[in-house]
Amino acid sequence: LGLDNSTLGLDNSTLGLDNSTLGLDNSTLNATAGDNSTSVPNVLYYQLKFVIRSPTGVRVSKESYQAVLRSLVYVNRNTEPNNTARLITFAVDDSEVVDRRASTELFTTLLVDNNPQLTLADTALQFTENQAVPILDLTPGLSLYDYDHNVFYGMASAAVVLDPAPLSANETLTVDADMLKGTNITALFAAATGTLALTGLESVARWESVLQTVMYTNVETEPEPHNRSVTVRVVDTAGLTSNDVVIHVHMHLINDRVPIITFPGPFSVREHPKNATRIGDGLLIADADSGGFLQSRVSIVISNGMDGDFERLQITDPPDSINVTETLYALDLVGPASVADFQQALSSLTYMNTAVEHTIVGQHGYQAHLRTWLLS
Repeated sequence: LGLDNSTLGLDNSTLGLDNSTLGLDNSTLNATAGDNSTSVPNVLYYQLKFVIRSPTGVRVSKESYQAVLRSLVYVNRNTEPNNTARLITFAVDDSEVVDRRASTELFTTLLVDNNPQLTLADTALQFTENQAVPILDLTPGLSLYDYDHNVFYGMASAAVVLDPAPLSANETLTVDADMLKGTNITALFAAATGTLALTGLESVARWESVLQTVMYTNVETEPEPHNRSVTVRVVDTAGLTSNDVVIHVHMHLINDRVPIITFPGPFSVREHPKNATRIGDGLLIADADSGGFLQSRVSIVISNGMDGDFERLQITDPPDSINVTETLYALDLVGPASVADFQQALSSLTYMNTAVEHTIVGQHGYQAHLRTWLLS
């Protein structure tokens, strides 16, 4: 009995005889192993080849040989066996007619029982606001592997999820459309959930090539300041899901917008006032930059003050983050502090003139200048 060597290219493949069948006809049959024989309790295993013969001069019935041959077993201990068919050949010698051969093919059925594996070394990236090309390549070094023999089993789908989901169509996930050509894979991005869904039965190699081209695009003039994460996972044809690969995208925002401060309108005062006049009610500060940048300084000046030290501006409710300095006809508010803190301070701005006789020059005016804190 021989197993054709030309069709067997894997280690750990064996043929075996059930030990319980070797005691027929008063133990007159002997099994002789080829090279690299091994054994376990109750079963004899032989690598590649073995011969069954009766001792010289001892007649053994056909039925005994048949019983022994029916106990033949095939064993393959390879974790992921090759799917190529094996050829097992039976050769019978009755001492008169030599080399009567019969053969049978043995087919291996591969089981899909391992989850796909994704790996990516570089998972911390940075996107810069208003960069020349507003596209960030996320996965050029991604690898995809499935221990369930990649030649025979493929992937069915993948999901690439942006978190948090975008607030507009200006922020998307895509893959290179050229890499989809000639494949069964299609891609669709759903902005509501931030999910790029890819579907289509294809090989592991083609799926890997497509997934290596995932791109993050943001063409917002002022992107949302929070950082993003992008999660990649795949599902194979048996419905087994891979591990998650998570890419962290740091948003580097640029302080490129001029802050704005507006006053509600003119106000009037009387001579000999009992109290200071609140002039900060309705004052608004705005900064179009989305990064929440701290503001540096606000300067407020009475542009045509005439009554010297009798005439002054005051901040009655400054937050701890702002230092207020008063000089003749001017206030200087110094941070750094948030827009909200400067808003609080300026909302408590008052004007007071305690001169016995106010100098009349028509209307007094005051100006405010707001500067943003520049971050390195």
